[in-house]
Amino acid sequence: MDRNNKGYTLIELIITLAILTIITTGAVAMASRITFADTTKAAKIVDSTMDKLRLETMTKSTKQYLHLYTYDNSIYIKVSDKSDPSLAGLDSDSGKKIGGRMSVYYIGASGTEELLGTDNSIVIGFERSSGAFSSDYDTIRFEYGGKSSTIYCIKATGRHYVS
Repeated sequence: MDRNNKGYTLIELIITLAILTIITTGAVAMASRITFADTTKAAKIVDSTMDKLRLETMTKSTKQYLHLYTYDNSIYIKVSDKSDPSLAGLDSDSGKKIGGRMSVYYIGASGTEELLGTDNSIVIGFERSSGAFSSDYDTIRFEYGGKSSTIYCIKATGRHYVS
């Protein structure tokens, strides 16, 4: 038998395939966590912006509104002193991108869950005197790939939390 044969043995090939399988499984698991993190991150950004907006509305003389909207298949937020979305200049240059390829659902005054589309936006405002919501949203839900994060809004008090 020739001892100088430099080929691979069956054992080396099996070990290599096992290592590649483990790496691939880890990459797939990590990708699913990243998409979940995107919905959670988007909900937390909106929640913290709502906190700042509520505080500013109660302490400053000018009332501001938070606009949550879609533009070019991405989700954006923008704080503006205009309550009318057509006057607020909602585009990709003036807003802050908080997510892409995710869906945003909300329950408003109608009581039914609706999908945020390209022709509408969510406008969130607070009352100066009490800090209560001046808009009628019960929940705002971010969803992507079967994962979701929801912001619950308590209209009377202006409180909100992410779940």
